[in-house]
Amino acid sequence: MRGQAAIEYLFMVLVALLMVTLVIKYVKSIANEAGQTIENATRLLLRELQKSYSNMEK
Repeated sequence: MRGQAAIEYLFMVLVALLMVTLVIKYVKSIANEAGQTIENATRLLLRELQKSYSNMEK
C-alpha cells in the first residue's frame, strides 16, 4: 500500500511540475509579445518625433 501511495504522490508531483512548466512557457510567450509590441511602438514614436523635428527645422 505504501508503494502505491508513493507512486501516486510522485505522479501528482510530476503533474504539478508539468503545469508549472506550461505556465512558465505561456508567461514567457506573453512577455516576449509585449516586449515586441513595446519595441515596435517605440520605433514608431521615434520615427514620428524625427519627422516632426525635421519639419520644425524647415
